[in-house]
Parts: sequence; C-alpha cells; structure tokens
Amino acid sequence: AEVVAQIPGIELGAWVALAVFTGATLVLVGAIVARSQTLSIVKTALGWLSPSLADKVVGLVLTFIDGLLILKSPVAVLRFFTITAIYWGVVGIGYWVMAQGFGLELPLIGGYAMMCCVVVGMMIPNSPGNVGSFWYFMLLPVGLWAIDPQSTSAVGLGLVVWLMQTLQVCLFGLWGLWARRRQLR
Repeated sequence: AEVVAQIPGIELGAWVALAVFTGATLVLVGAIVARSQTLSIVKTALGWLSPSLADKVVGLVLTFIDGLLILKSPVAVLRFFTITAIYWGVVGIGYWVMAQGFGLELPLIGGYAMMCCVVVGMMIPNSPGNVGSFWYFMLLPVGLWAIDPQSTSAVGLGLVVWLMQTLQVCLFGLWGLWARRRQLR
C-alpha cells in the first residue's frame, strides 16, 4: 500500500530524526576510531551552548563506547549486529501482525514506522508507565495510510500492544528480582 495521506510536519520530523541519528552515529564511530579528537570536537561544539551539556554528552559517549568494549572481535561485532537485526525485524513484523489482527490495513512498512515512532517517543521524558505517550507515538504514523488513529481498532491496538509490552517488562523485572534474591542466599 502506498502512503495516501500527508501529516503536517512529518517530513521535517523525519529529516530532523535522520540528522540526529546520523550525527550520533558519526560521533560514536569517531569516538571508536579517534577517541580523544572526537570527544574534543564534541566538547567544543556543544560547549558554546552549555558546558554541562557538553560534559554529559561526552560522558554518555564514553559510557557507550566502554560498553562496546565487550565486543572484542569482528565475529562478536557480527553476532551483535545479526542479533540486533533479527530482533528489530521480528518486532516490526509483530507490530504489523497485531495491526492486521485489529483489522487495520497497514502495509509491512507501517509496522516498522510504528516501531520507530515508539522508539523515538520513548527517548523523551514521559508519564509513568508510558501511559498515553506510548499510544500517541505508536499510532502517529498510521494516518499516512488513511487510518484514523482515534478509531476503535487503532486505539484497541495501541492499548493491547502497550499492555503486552508493559507486562513483558514487569515479568522480566520480577524474574530478575527472583533470580537476584536466590543469588543473595
């Protein structure tokens, strides 16, 4: 299915998101290849805006890069990216399958659009349990395919997917608490 509707500002939002993620990727790659030079550039570039923001971004980049040090070989990096691609591939298909189950005629790319909007939306501070914001960001792109995000089916989809993901996080959290408690004994 082709995109049939225009949402004001969505193209600008897409370009801004592309610029931010491309910039972040370049900084991370630069920090891996030329750590001190890249971090100096980041600190100088952001320092004029806010020295504390520059320090926080540099700290975040350092923490992220330190976390990547676990990937000590090209095979480990390949495994990481393969598992990541499989995970996000399955999640996007899951959104699409759920939309079909609610009678929403959304193309497969629509499932990935919903997933991407949720990921970006969850990066900003929001309400406890992501109540409201999850549904908003998840249903944001469906208007591109002439689906009313306020229709009963769309709202039902948003609620069910939110509930399933919230339950999943809670179950993993409970399991982690249980495993930690057993480990402390």
